[in-house]
Amino acid sequence: MLPLLNISQKLVKEYCIDAFCGEATMPELNNHIFLLFEFHADPIDEKLQREFSSSPDFYNRYHVDKNYVMFIFKVGEKWEKDYLQFKDSKYSKLSEEAKKTIKAYHHLDVRSKTHGILYKTEGRRQWLEQYLSTHDDGTSLGQVTVPADNEYDDALDLNQEIFDPLRFQTDFNLNLTLTGEKI
Repeated sequence: MLPLLNISQKLVKEYCIDAFCGEATMPELNNHIFLLFEFHADPIDEKLQREFSSSPDFYNRYHVDKNYVMFIFKVGEKWEKDYLQFKDSKYSKLSEEAKKTIKAYHHLDVRSKTHGILYKTEGRRQWLEQYLSTHDDGTSLGQVTVPADNEYDDALDLNQEIFDPLRFQTDFNLNLTLTGEKI
């Protein structure tokens, strides 16, 4: 959903470590988008702060620890319905404008996996059926039929899409004292 934020996508693409649909210790903000960056206290960080805080979608930021900073963005009213559809893994239900914005952001054409998912193309459905019918070693698991009303990609695992400071510490194998402050 990053393409739908009203911020510099160039800065996000260059410096963002990960994006999240919420934060475990702040469930009241789980309708926001969280962007994690490494913090260096240099001109790049100042540029990020200046650029992001001037966005109408900017909500706040906090230091996860001394090396990482999290920027929090509201989802603009224009995209609220799309964001809820995305979080509910209803990718094909996104508005046409959201689909086009996502495709343009990633420079995708009609042959892309994402296009097939967003528009539920027959080619994507056939690929998915073949994939689901084949074991990792190439042997057949039997014919699988994907109903046309299903989405053509995995459902989001919101447990993985919500930032958890303790899991972050473990995943990055860090011995940190988390300094993030509640907002």
